[in-house]
Amino acid sequence: LTYDHGIENFLYKDMHSPGTRLDLMHDFRRNLAPKQKCNLDIPSEDYLPQHRAAGILEIVEAEHVTNVAALGDGIGTIIRGVAETEGFTVIEEPFFNQELGFMIMKEGYIAARVYPDHSYIGFDINLWGYTYKIKSLKSALVKAVGSSDVSSYKVVVGGMFGSNTWNKDQKLIGPKMKQLRNCQEDVVLEGTLDPEAASGIAAEEVLPLTLAKDITVAVVCGEEGRTCPVLNALSGNRNVRNLIHVFECPGLGDGDAKDAYTCEAWTLDYLAESVRKHSAKFNLVLLDGTASYKMHQILSSILDRENIRHELLESHNIVATWSQDLEGETWRREFLDRYRKQVHHDPVSRAEIVLQAGGKSFEFGVVSTKNKEANYAFEELENNLRTRLSITGCRIELRKVHGGLFNYIQDFKTKEFRHDDYDSSPGRAQFLSQMPLGSQNIFQLVKLEKLERIQLELSLPKILQYFEKASEAISFDFSTLKQYSGDVGDGAVIVAVGSVGSIIISWDGRDHVDINYFMFEESSEKKSKFINSFLMYAKIFQVSLRDDQPRGTGHVVNFIDDIQKPS
Repeated sequence: LTYDHGIENFLYKDMHSPGTRLDLMHDFRRNLAPKQKCNLDIPSEDYLPQHRAAGILEIVEAEHVTNVAALGDGIGTIIRGVAETEGFTVIEEPFFNQELGFMIMKEGYIAARVYPDHSYIGFDINLWGYTYKIKSLKSALVKAVGSSDVSSYKVVVGGMFGSNTWNKDQKLIGPKMKQLRNCQEDVVLEGTLDPEAASGIAAEEVLPLTLAKDITVAVVCGEEGRTCPVLNALSGNRNVRNLIHVFECPGLGDGDAKDAYTCEAWTLDYLAESVRKHSAKFNLVLLDGTASYKMHQILSSILDRENIRHELLESHNIVATWSQDLEGETWRREFLDRYRKQVHHDPVSRAEIVLQAGGKSFEFGVVSTKNKEANYAFEELENNLRTRLSITGCRIELRKVHGGLFNYIQDFKTKEFRHDDYDSSPGRAQFLSQMPLGSQNIFQLVKLEKLERIQLELSLPKILQYFEKASEAISFDFSTLKQYSGDVGDGAVIVAVGSVGSIIISWDGRDHVDINYFMFEESSEKKSKFINSFLMYAKIFQVSLRDDQPRGTGHVVNFIDDIQKPS
């Protein structure tokens, strides 16, 4: 959603500007790698024997070609120069016949079908070695022929056993068993941070989240006579109109339930009286790092009642607490999360901002209510803290945002977008501009299931025999027939070019055969007859995968039968 594809969008409007990119974010969490997930048994990087072979065939349509030499027999020189520059090993000089340029390499082959009248070249780039270079090879070929209008896609095909690049490829290709988690201990040894000063700065920077000019703040401190950094930081702040402080009730730490009840009743009366006295509800409730577990419990109990919340707090309010011990004071998070659940429905969000320096970690937790832009406010709070504490060497990170329940909308009526709501003229124009110049089929053959446990005794002569029989069945007369083996690996490549098209067969040296079947004229009957004849004579293969595609200009995706109007 956050990537702009340049396509008209009604359902999700602009999601790419700084002011809209977080609109759909509801929850966010940065996971820390648990120790039990950081004990992976990483296998050795020693070279392993090749037990499978895979390759990539990239189909490239290069239109508006400007290099005149590329639109004739000069294409061979061009593709050779590009391949060698990209680090590929050319086995034999490229040949050009029937508008097809072909070059074999140790790592694969490149076929280029040239159409001078259309300033178009259709490339087939088939690699079984250095497959990770296919992107750069394609870009270099396109640049060499001077094309500025390119479309392409890839097909995973068979590879080549005995490839000369196997030892290097296995290190660079495919999923690897490696530790991608950050398993370092979650601690920052550098820098210094005064927790009292930092908590005061956090209190100042959370004030803008209230979206109020004259702010009424309630600060819950520890025992009276003990320093309360948050209270000290906000005293005299020009944005704070009313600053109400609550000290811990005497004897509360003894654990007596009666004392806790008495303290809760007194605290509620005191806060309610403050609201009446100043004729202002609280925009912000801050719990200092000295506020005890019991005072958090008492405040949670007070805020649990909806009518009390309505009496004491503005509809949009902020509740925040400062923690100096992430592992020992998890109840501060629980307090904020209970408040998030007490508010219950969106918009309500709880954020955790962690500050780390000198081997110590601190946390500033914030709950924001009735603010649909809370995600942006949390991000701004994080950035402001980084700016003000930058000289300390402290690492500051917003690690979590947790929203409330989605609101139920009674009698919600969905908006359905019809096809004609969108501008389909570019699509129609593209459809009409297509010009199919040929038809291509990629057949991938594997051995029959009943032969799964049997080692096939294939060879280049046998495959060549199957090909010749299948060619006879469709009367495919080829003027050029090339065979490549040895340098390409354990398998072989056969290339046949005729006036009606070309057929390229790749054998991986074991039991996988790819057939790249291209004809200038589309004929479902001929392609079916060819592959069925090949299978019939071989008697050991079945088609496992088949890809059919038109080739041509206008970013062609339709066959000629799809485009032609019925007569």
